[in-house]
Amino acid sequence: MHPRTVIVTGAGRGIGRACAEAFLDAGWSVAAAVRDVEAARTALGDRAGLTVVPIDLSEPATIAPAIDAATAALGEVGCLVNNAGHALMGAADDTDFDAVRAMFQTNFFGAAEVTAHVLPGMRRRGSGTVVCVSSIGARIVHPLLGYYHATKFAMSAWAEAMRLENARSGVRVHVVEPGFIETDFAQSTVRTGALGDGAGPYAPLGGQLRDAFGRVRARVRTEPQAVAAAVLAAATDPATPYRVPVGADAVDMAAARERLGDDAFHAWLMQYEGIDLDVAPPPGG
Repeated sequence: MHPRTVIVTGAGRGIGRACAEAFLDAGWSVAAAVRDVEAARTALGDRAGLTVVPIDLSEPATIAPAIDAATAALGEVGCLVNNAGHALMGAADDTDFDAVRAMFQTNFFGAAEVTAHVLPGMRRRGSGTVVCVSSIGARIVHPLLGYYHATKFAMSAWAEAMRLENARSGVRVHVVEPGFIETDFAQSTVRTGALGDGAGPYAPLGGQLRDAFGRVRARVRTEPQAVAAAVLAAATDPATPYRVPVGADAVDMAAARERLGDDAFHAWLMQYEGIDLDVAPPPGG
């Protein structure tokens, strides 16, 4: 059994906060790695076993000091939860590429660098778990969110390679894939390009997406605690599958993606979410 110690990135709010609380409730020692230390301390409270360390994955220079502070508090790290991330909306030909690069730094490169600091210790010990909180958006895509999806596809490819690299090391790697979750994640999504002003040729589609996502979220209503339970299970149960979709919508999308070809799946997804796009599969497709 590896040490009951965990680092959770982005632990001050939403899914990350729920993860930190779930591990604390289960008796683990938790290092909450966050951008806003005081806000995280207020949100999580003064709990035994909790350490809050400052990190900003968009600033690589903060990563090593944060991991050093976490390991100084925890000792050996039994689990790493890569959770921090954000989204932006923008069409393929109309977006802010500086914002896209910053999102990749946080969502992918930052997570990879945090892991590179923690994984060698797990390998030397011969035990540990890396859990990447990805998204069902690592299997499917929505229009206007292609760059966000690209960060999640990148994370899944990297995590799968890491899983194979560590197949004989005693270190397990899992990817948790939430669907629409009851957090402020959607509200904090940044619109770039003409979408930022509610203008341009993609503005009507942006409105459709907003309405469609609201309908799915209202229909499913998956709380962040459900994601946290899946993360905790991955950290404690070796029988946990590599990929774990969370939420009825995520399960539906994953199943449809598996059974349908691309054209048919695109048509199914638009119908499932009520988005009016002409993506019907070809005859016989």
